[in-house]
Amino acid sequence: PEILAGKYSDLDPDCVDLLKNSIDRMPCRLYLHQPYSHWSKGKTCILGDAAHPMMPHQSQGACRAIEDPAALGVIFPNKYKFTQDVAAGLELYQTIRKPRATRVQAASARTMENLNERIGFTSLTPHDATLAAAEGKLTGRIRLLRIFVRLFL
Repeated sequence: PEILAGKYSDLDPDCVDLLKNSIDRMPCRLYLHQPYSHWSKGKTCILGDAAHPMMPHQSQGACRAIEDPAALGVIFPNKYKFTQDVAAGLELYQTIRKPRATRVQAASARTMENLNERIGFTSLTPHDATLAAAEGKLTGRIRLLRIFVRLFL
């Protein structure tokens, strides 16, 4: 009942009916995860949110999920003949990707406390961040996305 106590007059009536008739209604909980000690073991690895779960404020999880397979694509394709040893290749993937993803994961966690982290201007004061956004300067996330579009599309 307390979930339905909010203002729902703008919602579609079918949506309100779904809420009223649902059995379990819980707010979405967001959890901060500490970096994992390792991402690979033998011939198995994890990537994306499984390897480095992040807060959803900056879409950084999506960017990291693009970088992970890109790194694997450089390590393993026949075109480059870098390695055929799967375990060694996955260790290299972890060595290359984990430090960067861990830094971004930590920055993502800081977004819970600092709005400047959310909009990508971590080195700027709130005033300077507002000016940079007004001037149309790109955050790191947008720059990275444009780079990947140029590389892969």
